[in-house]
Amino acid sequence: MPEFGRLGYEAVTMAELLYSEINLLCIMMLAAIFISAWQVGFDASAKKFNFLLAVVLLAVANLFDLLWNLGYTGGIAMPTTLRWLINCAYFLTFGAAALAWFWYLEVSRSGARATKRNVFLSALPLLLLLGLLILTRFNGCLFSFDAEGNYQRGPLFYFQHILSYGCVVIGAARQFMYIRRRGGRRDEKVVGLLIAILPFLFALLQILFQNLPILSVGASVSLLLVFTNSLESMVSVDPLTGICNRREFFRRAEAALGSLNTRRGKELYFLFVDVDSFKQINDVFGHDNGDRVLRAVAGAIRSVCEKTGGLCGRYGGDEFAIVQTLYQTEDISVFLRMLNDFVEKRCTAEKLRCHVGLSIGVAKYHPAEESLEDLIAVADAKMYEVKESRRRAAGERKTIGVSGEPGEKNLSGWIAQNELLNRLLLEHFDGALLIDRETGSLAKVNDEIVGKLSEFVRFDDTPYDAQLTELTGRVTTEPEPEVLCGVAALSAVISGLEEQPIYTVEFRLKKPNGTQHYQRLTYRYFDEKRALILLLCEDISTTAQSERDILTGGYNFNGFHNHVREWLRKNPGRKYRMQRYNIDRFRDINGIYGHEAGNQFLRDIAKYMKRYDSENSFSAHLSGDHFVRFCSEESASAEQCYEEFVHNFSSYKFHIPINLHIGVYDLCEPDCDTVTMSYKALLAMQSLKGDMRRHIAYYEKGMLKAEQRQRELLGGVERAIREGEFEVWFQPQVDYENGSLFGAEALVRWRHPEHGLLAPDAFIPLLEKSNYVSAVDAYVIERTCRFMRHMLELFPERKMQVSVNLSRLDLGNANFLSALERAVAENGIPPEDLHLEITESAYAENDKTLLRDIEALKKKGYFIEMDDFGAGYSSLNALKDIRVDKLKLDMKFISEDDEDGRGKIILSSIVNMTRKLGIRVIAEGVETKEQAEMLRSFGCRQMQGYYFSRPIPEAEYETLLTKREALPCFR
Repeated sequence: MPEFGRLGYEAVTMAELLYSEINLLCIMMLAAIFISAWQVGFDASAKKFNFLLAVVLLAVANLFDLLWNLGYTGGIAMPTTLRWLINCAYFLTFGAAALAWFWYLEVSRSGARATKRNVFLSALPLLLLLGLLILTRFNGCLFSFDAEGNYQRGPLFYFQHILSYGCVVIGAARQFMYIRRRGGRRDEKVVGLLIAILPFLFALLQILFQNLPILSVGASVSLLLVFTNSLESMVSVDPLTGICNRREFFRRAEAALGSLNTRRGKELYFLFVDVDSFKQINDVFGHDNGDRVLRAVAGAIRSVCEKTGGLCGRYGGDEFAIVQTLYQTEDISVFLRMLNDFVEKRCTAEKLRCHVGLSIGVAKYHPAEESLEDLIAVADAKMYEVKESRRRAAGERKTIGVSGEPGEKNLSGWIAQNELLNRLLLEHFDGALLIDRETGSLAKVNDEIVGKLSEFVRFDDTPYDAQLTELTGRVTTEPEPEVLCGVAALSAVISGLEEQPIYTVEFRLKKPNGTQHYQRLTYRYFDEKRALILLLCEDISTTAQSERDILTGGYNFNGFHNHVREWLRKNPGRKYRMQRYNIDRFRDINGIYGHEAGNQFLRDIAKYMKRYDSENSFSAHLSGDHFVRFCSEESASAEQCYEEFVHNFSSYKFHIPINLHIGVYDLCEPDCDTVTMSYKALLAMQSLKGDMRRHIAYYEKGMLKAEQRQRELLGGVERAIREGEFEVWFQPQVDYENGSLFGAEALVRWRHPEHGLLAPDAFIPLLEKSNYVSAVDAYVIERTCRFMRHMLELFPERKMQVSVNLSRLDLGNANFLSALERAVAENGIPPEDLHLEITESAYAENDKTLLRDIEALKKKGYFIEMDDFGAGYSSLNALKDIRVDKLKLDMKFISEDDEDGRGKIILSSIVNMTRKLGIRVIAEGVETKEQAEMLRSFGCRQMQGYYFSRPIPEAEYETLLTKREALPCFR
């Protein structure tokens, strides 16, 4: 607050009049800026809000400054308390204006978002100022009034200026550095320099001339410069992408060409960039997603150009232009690779629902021969050459016809792709949806493609499973709603698509008026990325009425169930069985021998099964490699059916062994409809998955409820993550040689609000099936890193080591890997202290992508462990191909019936092998002292297991580390 010293109250001097006039002029100028900014607007709503807020608050601050001056000089008689309040209000409103301006500059600079942390840090000076103003009422630390009402400075007087004006200075400096680094226009740099210098200059002048409102003038002039600069930017910046528009790009490109001759040893390239299949992206995903694609691509291009000193702009539509200057020794292909990498990373970070590809045309500038127009023409032609070559490579057929007169339409019998797509959907399907495999959310697509389904679904954050449950609860279906929800659940769809390229669900819909409709839901992956699942809904009532399967000629879904209902009506009280059949490795048969051979195989199976059809036994082909048989109790048993099937197809023309799994329902429950019987047989069959020894399973009471409970648990995963229901427990790891505790394994527990504390076995297998496992693993890692940070702050001298489990699905998930790196970086955890445990079964797949992902993690410093070594069929090739840092031996390797000691010999050999390979080893599942002593005799020192400690909650593990007491087994 400017101070006049002891001027007295006798007269109003010329300086005092000038003071008031300057305040009034500032208020008038700010009012004009506010009106103009309100009418013209800015390129982002957040920018406009913060700018207008800064203008209003600064005008209010000038008003308080004017009132202070009138009260100080005696122009208006004011009590001391009112003058104190006006003084406080001036500095608070001025500080709030500075804060709003700071946020305006932050949004302009980088699109910063108002997170709680950012808001708190930026508002901290204002909060400190508020605290000091309150304190000064009692101790006069900033200012006070003597008995005569004269203004007195306190020891911290200038803190009110620093705290209220600091955001202006910092924001202006950051804005200038951003403009300087971005490489804007020369006049833009001059304005940026003025914006940065003026706050410093006016602060200095205010110290020299304390009888004038210089700070208010400085802030007002700075806002005027910002506003005029924003007006200039509005005509030079593309409003959608935030980069140069076409006019501004041409102006800068001409300047770059003109200055090239002065840069020795440099060459200039012009690049045309086009987003591939952008029209299809708009048509399928909608224009909102199309705009997101353009913003993501533009942001990536701008980042590359800022990094390399290039110039970029939006040429029009989905086309972008780049001018890049390189030294003669540099290769343009390096820049192109960088550009593609930046675009891919940006699109991944934005979680776009479509693949984004680029076609790029490059033209090298020859100063003596070419102009900018020539460069554009060459780059444009090369870009379309790239697009055409890609179309040919993809096998895309071009229309060939005889050219007509100019302007005449050539209708040579072809239909545009989108028109054909719409016709197919409208005439044959109720609609189509896209499901995000990872989150279960529905992707917004073109309204015409959604079709009739728009009446039943919502494109908000409600997951697919939740909407399916809600929808089936409003209509009458056969099978029962809970059964339909089970067979059409996302986890069931993903599991089905692992076995075959298409997964189908058929059901009967009963409407209130008594009519019945048969519906088929068809699921398949949208593209090779397998991130989106395409769902087609089809009314098959006409087809279903025929009761015949098109592929095999036998009963279809509708015909089979009609036949079963008729048999049950004619044979009340008679015992029966429903048997579901699934062919093993049918996907391999299709992949090796082709789909036509696979279809012929299905027809041969149908012929074989029809041989055994009779009045009391009949079969049908449901979908894919799934068959079903209904038979009376007296018919051949499931075991006989299995043996005869294997014998009959043992000499089939395929070199792949033919086998099958059978699920049997034979409870004959009176209130169970036929479709639910079939589903219960399917549940029994699914219980065989992963079991190499059994081929037949019988449905048992409780299976359906267990499956429904599993779906209920899956439906609560997102809530559990949001509400913090998942807990991280720790099982200590010890060095048995010296009795020391050196680390722990982080394990997850679920404290469910209804079911209590759930162990991992109750929900981890479900998560892996549904693809939720990556979200939970990321949550566990974030909590673990936060705990490690806490312990490092308590004991900075102690090394903190924790192992966390990763699923096979985590390694191929870009979002999970980003969350992993973010958790480690934000908590300051050395990567080598976070041990990543990957199960042995994952390595056994010998997936090159998996091996590459693991190598990338190792290069970043993470410690890789092979978990459960010895629990399954170990892949020694993995030890050859991947340099894991540690093997984790499973003590289950030594079974209880290891009477001849073969397991111990193998275990000893593994420990010896790891020593020669230079790989560390730790044994888990150690439950007795005898096992621990045996392992030590083999040379294995590191161990974990119940003998040392059960998994314990985070608080107990912290207490264990803090007290540094020995574990009970070492006391």
